[in-house]
Amino acid sequence: PDASKWKKYTEAFLDKMIWMKKIAGMGPAPWHMHPVMFMGYIRQQANHEIIFPLRVKPENDPGKKWGNSHSWRAKKMVNAATMDYPRGEGRRHAARDLYTNPYTSVVAICPGTILEVRSFYNHTHQITVHHKTTDGREFIVRYGEVNPTTIKVNKGDQVSQGQELGETGELISTNANGSTRPTVKLNGTTVFMLHFELFSGAEGFSLNKPLTDASESHYKRRKDLLDPIQLLIEGYNNTFNNQEGHNQDPRLDVNILVTSEKGRRFIKSWEKLELTAYNDSHNHCTIGYGHLINKMKCEDITLPDEFRDSITNDKANEIFNFDIIKFEGAVKKAVTVKLYQYEFDALVSLLFNCGENFFSLNKAPNLVNSINGEN
Repeated sequence: PDASKWKKYTEAFLDKMIWMKKIAGMGPAPWHMHPVMFMGYIRQQANHEIIFPLRVKPENDPGKKWGNSHSWRAKKMVNAATMDYPRGEGRRHAARDLYTNPYTSVVAICPGTILEVRSFYNHTHQITVHHKTTDGREFIVRYGEVNPTTIKVNKGDQVSQGQELGETGELISTNANGSTRPTVKLNGTTVFMLHFELFSGAEGFSLNKPLTDASESHYKRRKDLLDPIQLLIEGYNNTFNNQEGHNQDPRLDVNILVTSEKGRRFIKSWEKLELTAYNDSHNHCTIGYGHLINKMKCEDITLPDEFRDSITNDKANEIFNFDIIKFEGAVKKAVTVKLYQYEFDALVSLLFNCGENFFSLNKAPNLVNSINGEN
């Protein structure tokens, strides 16, 4: 284009922006946001349909004080914070527990309607919300083990995303003599927590059919109970991970990083999705998003029952979420310096393709040495 015409256009455009100088907080010089960039920003924000139910990272997060022993992101039944962990008397844990410091704010993960506020376990309360996202998802979340004196909502209230519901509570057991004690203590510290339950709504979006069936067992849940891990990870990434503009935030301690949603999409796009078992390029039996079943051909082994027929998309995502944890751990074991989010994502992607032991077997010494040398 003609440079002189472009100069005149730009000068005229800035002249029209001069009114901004008169507005408090706009700064000493006129400024503007390009409309294309503005729309991109709005689109980015709109995609954050789900946020994390805490404003801070939980204390059983990677790198936090209970992250190794009671990680909320671990595979089912691995520790007391995970889904389906045995609780005694034949019952299993019906949620993911997010451990916190005392009285940590609990917020709504997306818009919804309060269905119920009432007592829960061991002197804590529950807040049950019928959630609807703007992208069409609908489900019920029970925010359990909330301190009853901090609850800020009532049955029938409409809540917005990020609105504070209350604060995490302390479970208190009563002894036979009437004295009380904390129910959960780790290393001498009383654990406050949010007990996060998810229901698909297949049994209804009201509580006409209660979430807990007290007639059969105090702990028996409705059949539409789901493991909330995928929803929590989505909210975690939207809340804590810097998805765009890599260099705007400082590099972070590698031990507190998890793969961003953008990184997960990238890995999935390369792995592709196969819902039936197949032989990969190395003739290893594989399924889902590159999940290794066996280092032999599928036809040369007896497939595990769970993979004998096709798996669902939800099952493939569940397997992917658990697989990625071991690759994240391998990166954290090898890397001793801080990383940008996108650097961490790239290394996890590399190990997802090359194997969990790629770094530990010294298969890429120059790469690891360069990273740890901050090169």
